[in-house]
Formats: sequence, structure tokens, C-alpha cells
Amino acid sequence: MKKILLIILPLFFCFAENEINVNLSTDNHLTPIKIKEIENKDFFYSQDYLNDLQEVLYFDFNQNGRSYVSKSNDCLYEIKLIASGKNLKISFINHISNSINRYQDILISGKLSKDRQKIHQISDDIFFKIFKKQGIASTKILFTERRKKEGEWVSELCLCDYDGHNVIQLTDDNQYNVTPCFLPKLSRNAFETFLYVSFKKGQPKIFKGSIDNPNGESLFSLPGNQLLPCVSPNCRMVAFISDAAGRTDLFLQHYNSVGKAEGKPIQLFSYPRAIQATSTFSPDNKKIAFVSDKDGPPRIYLMDLPSKYYNKRQNVKLITKQNRHNTSPNWSPDGKKIAYSAKVNGVGQIWIYDIESDKEWQLTSDVFNKENPKWAPDSFHLVYNTEDGNHSELYIINLNEKDPLQISKGVGQKRFPCWEPGKTKRIP
Repeated sequence: MKKILLIILPLFFCFAENEINVNLSTDNHLTPIKIKEIENKDFFYSQDYLNDLQEVLYFDFNQNGRSYVSKSNDCLYEIKLIASGKNLKISFINHISNSINRYQDILISGKLSKDRQKIHQISDDIFFKIFKKQGIASTKILFTERRKKEGEWVSELCLCDYDGHNVIQLTDDNQYNVTPCFLPKLSRNAFETFLYVSFKKGQPKIFKGSIDNPNGESLFSLPGNQLLPCVSPNCRMVAFISDAAGRTDLFLQHYNSVGKAEGKPIQLFSYPRAIQATSTFSPDNKKIAFVSDKDGPPRIYLMDLPSKYYNKRQNVKLITKQNRHNTSPNWSPDGKKIAYSAKVNGVGQIWIYDIESDKEWQLTSDVFNKENPKWAPDSFHLVYNTEDGNHSELYIINLNEKDPLQISKGVGQKRFPCWEPGKTKRIP
């Protein structure tokens, strides 16, 4: 078994806990939206293809956590579709303001992967008109797919739409690639780049790749193992785990405004006979949460990021007190929550730590082990992977509805999902 598993999935002794299930204080009222049957006026493609496009709209408005598709004629919002030739006309009717928004005709290509994207974009626009919030229908998810090839385990980077469709395998180097993370978008047209760990050089090293050039290049020349990279929202810091100094410590590399490394990586946190693991930055770039077993089983600690002088034995605050085995923290883009995986009665569940109230909440409760939760840019949806022997799948869930939805399918073990970030404000 590769050494990375000693850090990502450490086998620590933990006590059995009583399951505690606390309801989240969210607005769980769902708004009904009527989507009328598509009116077919000599559509160039088949009726089945038309039905597939309509199903995309149904999915988007049933899974956004704010609305559901209703057959009632009393809905305050209505979506009307007309298919003619190779065009699809979509109108959004707001009965509250008595207004109609007619979208520019969508040219249907006949390639479902492309046409789905066009529908997702319309869904996000309508969602914003109703709820004044950014939608996630047109976002993507980065993940890994692990499978055996010629008797050896390989793990490749893949990309899919938020609903699990349009899967693209990015890497094809027959290597073991894990824990990808997108770099924040600092502009609307930012190039989609990401970091990931690969064993292509023997020891695990961190690489920087992109959608167009996924194999990328090595990020650091630091000796030893490099694992679990995490990028600050302003792209000025990369935190990661390394044993370069002899122990498995949390390191930090600074970057300037043009992406050039400033100095060498420094030990941010170290503790005798302890293993540090997954980290996550606060949206204001002033704090970092990370996993450590310094007090026994793995738990999540919070630490201020000093501006000048570093002491590798910083003062830290324990934030996960409810359970004794906690991993994979991820800070929400709105800065209000940290999602993580915690063992409850021997099963990994998704929990949420509320920053303001200093309380922990359990989100999931079924029998499958769940790991690696990552927030969507709306700070409302999460994606995670299950881990059940030889089976690992991707699920999404939102804070209003506790029923997770499996979005992955097919062969291979899907792990380490990372949701495409929204545009990030530049914060020094």
C-alpha cells in the first residue's frame, strides 16, 4: 500500500461515539417551478433527444436545493420551451412581476455534451433571476478514477459536469495521481489550473496542471514526500504535507502577485511524534484549518497565519470536539462553515463546523463511509466520495435536503472530488 494512505487515511485508534444528528438552521422551503412540456414544431432531431434536453432542466431545478419542478398551474414561476428546426426557444415567466424573459434561440448541435452545457447556463441564469444567487448548474467537478490496469493500480484525473455527465479523462500516463485541487479563479476568464499529487517520479510529488495540459510540471524541488496540496483563495500561498524535515509536517510556500515562489517552503506546524494532514484556508487568507493527531486520534485544528515570523509550534484551537476521528476539512467560500468527515459509530459521516456559533452539525447519516467533502462555489452544496471496500462513488448533497444523490457511474473507484471554484475577489 502506498505511503500516501498513511496520511490520507490514517489508522488511528478511536472510541465508539453515540450518533448525534442535529438539524441545520437553513431555510428548507422549496419554491415550485413549472416546466412546461417542450412544444415540438418540426424539430430537426428526435423527440427522444428533445426529452433528454428537458431532463437536464428538470435535474437542475430539482437538485439546486431551492426549488422543485411542479405540475401545478398555480406556480409563480414558469419555464416554456419551443423546439423548431435546430433551435430551442426558452422563455422564463415570472407571474409575481408579470414579466417574460425570452432568451436568444439556442442552436442545438445534436451533440448532447455541448447542448447540455447550454441548458445548464440557462438554468443558472433563471436561478439567479428567482433567488438572486449564483447557480452551480454550469460548474464542473475534478476527481480521480482508480482502477487496475495490467495488474497494477493506476489513478487518473477526470473532469465531469456537476451532475456527473460529460466525464473526460484528463491524464493518461498510467500513473497514480491523487488529491487534485483547483486553483482559485481571480478573473472571469481565468485559465482552469489545478494542483495534484503524482507518483510518476517514485515519491509522491505535487504537480501543477491545467485542463489543456493536465500532466503539467513539478511544483517544488523540496526533497521527500509531498502530499495534500491546498491553495489559498488569493493564490499567494500553497499549504502541503511533507516529511522533508523528518516528520510529517504542515508546510507553506509563499508566492508573489505574478505566481513566482518567494523563498523556500517553511514548516508551518510540527509536533513531536505527530502526523499532520489535510489543510484548508479561510476565504480571507488569514487562517488555516488542518488535521493533526498530536493529541491522540486525528482531529481538526484552527490556526492564525502569521504575517512575518513563523514558529512551527503555533498556538492552535481544537474545533472538532464531538467526535474523536476527523479528517478532510474544507472551508466554505462564504467563510461561515468547515465541512469534514467524522467517524460516528464506526462510519464516516459528513459533519459541518459552524464558525460563528462554534458548533458542529451532522449532515449525513446513512451506512456508507464518506470522505473528502468539498464545497461548491455557492457554499450550499457539497460533493464527496463514498469508500466501501472496492467501491467508491461521488455524491452531491445540499444543506436543505439531506438525501445525497449519486452522480458517478461506471467502472473504477471515484475519489478526491474538487468542485470548480467561482470567481474569487483579490484579497492581499
